[in-house]
Amino acid sequence: VAVTGWFFAAAHMRHALIGMDYDQHGAREAYRKAVSLRASLSERDGAFLDAIEPYIQREPSDRALMVSRMNALAARYPGDAEVAFWQAWPIRKIGLDESNAARLLELSDRCLALDPKYADCWQAKEVSLVVLGRRDEALAAIARCLEVSGGAIDCLRDLGDLQAVSGQCAAMEAT
Repeated sequence: VAVTGWFFAAAHMRHALIGMDYDQHGAREAYRKAVSLRASLSERDGAFLDAIEPYIQREPSDRALMVSRMNALAARYPGDAEVAFWQAWPIRKIGLDESNAARLLELSDRCLALDPKYADCWQAKEVSLVVLGRRDEALAAIARCLEVSGGAIDCLRDLGDLQAVSGQCAAMEAT
């Protein structure tokens, strides 16, 4: 049986989002594949695809428009943890200060209220807590990330960074 990719539109969409930090050309190609397979997407994923378009397809990427569209998507799908995560995600990309770290924390907590096993939201919470100077809570959040997803490389990296900054060299070496 030949696999046509018809069922992979949502995977291409997520690959595009994740890949933008590493391979813009590949991410944009994944986005184009998702668009070409749009008919197989749910209504929610079709709206999600539209929301990320300014970030993926525009040169330069328009994060502000993505944020606006994600906020609208979150209002439309208030019980969706993935939408809540991606609503929070652009905040990390603009450089965190106390003001937007507080917003990231708020959105991360909202995401975790919807899905307490969403590892990316635990990591986003940890990042916000570090910026807010709440290191003990940040360590607890990153530990929770690793409880729900032991192989989460971002969480392992962040744990090592926190341990290094705290002078916990033996713990960092173990991590």
